[in-house]
Amino acid sequence: MHIAKTIEGIATMEHPLVHMIMNRESDVTRKLAQQIMSQTQLSYHGRKPKAAHDKNGQVRKTNLDLLSLLADLHKRLARVELTAYDNVLPWQAYAGEQHVGGTRRYGRITGLVSHSEHLSFSLQMDDQSVLKSVDGDPTVGASRTYMIADYTGAWNKGWHGFSWNMNTQEKAYLERRNLLVDGNVDYEDYVHQNRRQSIMGAPYLLLKLLHQRIEDEIKFFEREIKRLEHLGVEQPLDLVSQTRYKIAQGASQSVEVPTFTMRLDGLDYTGEYTPVSNDELGYRLARRTIRFLAHELRPMVQFMIRADEVAFYRFGLEQDFVSNWIKGPQWNHSGAHAARIALGDTLSLSYQKGLIEKKIAA
Repeated sequence: MHIAKTIEGIATMEHPLVHMIMNRESDVTRKLAQQIMSQTQLSYHGRKPKAAHDKNGQVRKTNLDLLSLLADLHKRLARVELTAYDNVLPWQAYAGEQHVGGTRRYGRITGLVSHSEHLSFSLQMDDQSVLKSVDGDPTVGASRTYMIADYTGAWNKGWHGFSWNMNTQEKAYLERRNLLVDGNVDYEDYVHQNRRQSIMGAPYLLLKLLHQRIEDEIKFFEREIKRLEHLGVEQPLDLVSQTRYKIAQGASQSVEVPTFTMRLDGLDYTGEYTPVSNDELGYRLARRTIRFLAHELRPMVQFMIRADEVAFYRFGLEQDFVSNWIKGPQWNHSGAHAARIALGDTLSLSYQKGLIEKKIAA
């Protein structure tokens, strides 16, 4: 077995970041997450995609992948506009909320969304085409999510592209690489097939460990909240979410969609989390920690690992693809829906496939 030294460092826990991730007494901070995410190359910077015109001047799609560009636009909360969008899910109407402005949807990017099991990717924005009037005073803007890739990992047929307020750096790059057609970019795919090899690289493995640690810690604090509630500690009123009242919903139909998950095994956690105090202060601490981990750190970490995992699912799964820095180990199948590959004496990466029923717009 021959494996890159960077992966050996993870398998043997010699990598300093692995120690921090796997020690439950070490806090998962925003700085730690940024340090780990910065090692993954999900960005248009340094990319050399094919131009939007061939040698004969004919227009063609570029292989600059959309997710790489969106990762950079999200960092600066770029303002984007969707001139048209067709819902995948049944439409829903809520009391006090109204979409105005025709088919346009526009606002700043607030998040990049992926699903931990399905193969979908979405763009989240503060949609300025929505008016809210919950307490009588209308306000502009509401969080809305628009699906780019559907549950199967294919382009969402209802996604018709977007435009954005390019900054000087972005415009210079797109013009230098000859990627603009009528002022915008026409993408061949939302994720590049070369990302299939990333699931066996150190940046992905570190991110995967971080994601699994985040999930582990969220579960601990969720148990803490249940423990406090069992002791009679009530949720403070200011933490109660405002209720949205659904007043109408479109027709739906059921479809079967694939699921695909990956897991990294072989490393054990050290230390234990500290229980919260048995009072309102402890309740607040648990809720604040869950909110930080689940809504601030996890979405982008998950988005980045799912970009790699879906690329492998689409471009490497059927061929039992193995990255060229892994010599010897191969995928070991257990039935038609699961497989595992050794990345060290104890470290292994596995996947699980399945099907699940979902409701979509009729």
